[in-house]
Amino acid sequence: MRILVTGGTGFIGRHLIAELRKRHEIVALTRSEPPEDVLDGVDWREQDLRDPLRGFPDRVDGIVHLAQSPRYKEFPDGAEDVYAVNVQSTFRLLEWARTASASSFILVSTGGLYPFSDEPVSEDGPSGREGSTFVPSTRPRSCSAPMPSIFAPSCCDRSSSTAKVSAAC
Repeated sequence: MRILVTGGTGFIGRHLIAELRKRHEIVALTRSEPPEDVLDGVDWREQDLRDPLRGFPDRVDGIVHLAQSPRYKEFPDGAEDVYAVNVQSTFRLLEWARTASASSFILVSTGGLYPFSDEPVSEDGPSGREGSTFVPSTRPRSCSAPMPSIFAPSCCDRSSSTAKVSAAC
């Protein structure tokens, strides 16, 4: 399968790509030129998701959208950037996915959108994830995969975080 991964140089992106490239052809997007220590054997493409999409492959089988605005902590000053990367680019990627014959689209977001609770949070309850309902129920097959907050490499099990997304591919 040919999979496009956004946020390829981020913490989760690097680990996910390392796992996926064992079984799939990977096209990875990065906001700026990838660092020299990025994974070999990956088709790296520079794309600022605030801008119109350009230079994408004609066909992919799936998309894993990991990218987020670098200004996510700067609310309200960074709100326009957050909206452009986290919302507008998601819509653009979904539209492009249809033309690229993608059969699946995975939006990886933060588990921070769920309210704090000592009890399990129901997927049907109020969660703040209503914004993901704009994803069409037609092709590509789509899902949202909220992940728990990850603060640093030492605070989580990288293999379990990436394994959840990798299994969906």
